[in-house]
Amino acid sequence: MVTNLSVLMDSVWGEIETFPWLDYMPGLILNDPDTGLAKFTGLLLWYGDAGSYPRMSKTYGNLPDPEKTSTVVRKKAEVVLADPRCIASGQYRDKSQKIYAGGFRIPGVNGKVLAGSGQPEIGDYVLLLRAMAQVGLYDKDQLLRLRDTGKLSWLSQMVSDAGGTSESFVALNTKIDRIFQAAAGLRLR
Repeated sequence: MVTNLSVLMDSVWGEIETFPWLDYMPGLILNDPDTGLAKFTGLLLWYGDAGSYPRMSKTYGNLPDPEKTSTVVRKKAEVVLADPRCIASGQYRDKSQKIYAGGFRIPGVNGKVLAGSGQPEIGDYVLLLRAMAQVGLYDKDQLLRLRDTGKLSWLSQMVSDAGGTSESFVALNTKIDRIFQAAAGLRLR
């Protein structure tokens, strides 16, 4: 199924590469304040476990700082792997510790994690979650379990940090769903 996710991402990358993040999250800073260069021009997908750093790694687009992106992805994966009850790295989101959303435990596959980085944090989270749902790595039950893991204040904070609202977050999810549905030629349930 991870191979299917990679094929799906291959087919949607053109739209993701030019995605209008500011239409949904107007507080995002799209250029590095120090260099002025565009920040969200690529995506690194990482699949693996504690003993296989990584089993699969794939880069889309151009990563302005590949080493930094790789460090962020590994941190997301490590956070999920460190706690068997952790479903998503966002549960431990802490910007001061450089722990961000965008890493997910793959249900039913002991100790495997999928993580991504290179887009805005909220983009990493939504892209991976929606792609995993599209290829069957997450189903409705897992999505509900993620929702019910306790307080989702980290999710509200992530949306707020990006200048978004609950309505814009729903609209963002809907738009990303449509991109993946069109690429897969399917309709999500």
